[in-house]
Amino acid sequence: MKSGYHLPGAERETQSRAKGPLHLLRSRIRDRIRAFRKDESGAMIALAMISFIGMLAGAGMAVDFARFEMTRAKSWTALCWQPPR
Repeated sequence: MKSGYHLPGAERETQSRAKGPLHLLRSRIRDRIRAFRKDESGAMIALAMISFIGMLAGAGMAVDFARFEMTRAKSWTALCWQPPR
């Protein structure tokens, strides 16, 4: 390289290294985030949880519908019931 030529990011890199422990902490956090993003071992758990939430919502709607129908049937019986003669 020429003596008057330097890379644009070189100064920033040496300045960030000079910061010490804070730079090490940031790089470790950055490395862990990268490793977490690459790791696919928990993908099935996430998919199972999303499916479980969907099934729970469906079951709740079924219970609500059953109660609605029961109330509707009782009110229809109350309105249309005639005493035996």
